[in-house]
Amino acid sequence: MVEFCKSCWRAAGMYELVDEWAEKSESMQDFVEAGISHGESWVAAKFCTILWCLWRQRNCEVWENKHLSAAGTIVLALHVLNDWCKSRGEWLSNETENSDVQGQFWRKPIFPFMKCNVDAALNHNSNYTGIGMILRDDQGDFVVARTMWFPGLFTVREAEAMGVREALSWIHGLGIRHVEVETDAKYVIDDLSSPVSGRSEYDCILQECQSLLLGEPEVSVGFVRRSANMVAHELAK
Repeated sequence: MVEFCKSCWRAAGMYELVDEWAEKSESMQDFVEAGISHGESWVAAKFCTILWCLWRQRNCEVWENKHLSAAGTIVLALHVLNDWCKSRGEWLSNETENSDVQGQFWRKPIFPFMKCNVDAALNHNSNYTGIGMILRDDQGDFVVARTMWFPGLFTVREAEAMGVREALSWIHGLGIRHVEVETDAKYVIDDLSSPVSGRSEYDCILQECQSLLLGEPEVSVGFVRRSANMVAHELAK
């Protein structure tokens, strides 16, 4: 179970931070308090959610003999955390008038559509570009997720466009016809809505995206704020 936990923290991109907390802690209470008191609220929330999922997974293995991969555990944790953020956002939207809350939290698609959130991240330390995507149904339930890594560092625009391209290609391979694809890269969405005539790497990726969209009339691509795209963002890292 110890190695499994380490694999989970690595998959979440938090291993070094969690290892530092563990080294400085004399008890489990100290360890948990170190995570909760982290200066960034998102990191603290992610830490608590993953910790809960690890405890849940341990119980599932002991009492039900059910096993989940490290990646699956992290996807579950991020999905739970995203639902919590979504619920919190709905509460804010009910209590706050004339505020820019709409669009800040993930929203369910309307049947028969599914929603695919995608994001890209550049890892300068390991010299790779990561892409994460997650597919959820009209009830907001997790369907499937995917992570991809490409050696080398691309420009931010290229990486974000690659994410959309890979998401469209993935959806096509799954044979799903009604899908809303969301990315937090607004410039990619804006550029996809116009004719592309350039010959740069970025332009070529956009042209591939447009070709994929032409073959899937029931698939759309739209913009969403980073706060509503956090699960894909964490998967990409």
